[in-house]
Amino acid sequence: MKKTISIISLVLVLVILTACLVGCAPANENKAKAKLEKKGYTVEIMSGEEMNEILQQYAGMPLNFGAKGMMSATKGMDEIAAIWFETKEKAENFKSIMDFAMDAVGGQMGGIDFIYGVKGKVFYMGTEQGVKDFF
Repeated sequence: MKKTISIISLVLVLVILTACLVGCAPANENKAKAKLEKKGYTVEIMSGEEMNEILQQYAGMPLNFGAKGMMSATKGMDEIAAIWFETKEKAENFKSIMDFAMDAVGGQMGGIDFIYGVKGKVFYMGTEQGVKDFF
């Protein structure tokens, strides 16, 4: 009986932790905009169609990146950008491209250290504080 209660308790804790981790990223660019504007950021958003066109121009070929929307925000020296993708796999594929690009510039852009990653279907990139404010 004690083992059963312990196992049920452990499963419940894991379910709650999973829900917290998945629920941390804003659901879309509009929700992220509202959240970051409350924190004093200047925010711009872009549709998925516009973002896909820009990504295709940079890639130099017609690829389906699967972007659903994009948001970029700045507050002083703090910055954050996020792209929502159709699937987690497409977000991970985009991160692989960024791994290559960031290795080429030593993890810095304009002399500023950036961190980046994927959480669910969202690719994010920004300064440490920008990423903290986003999540």
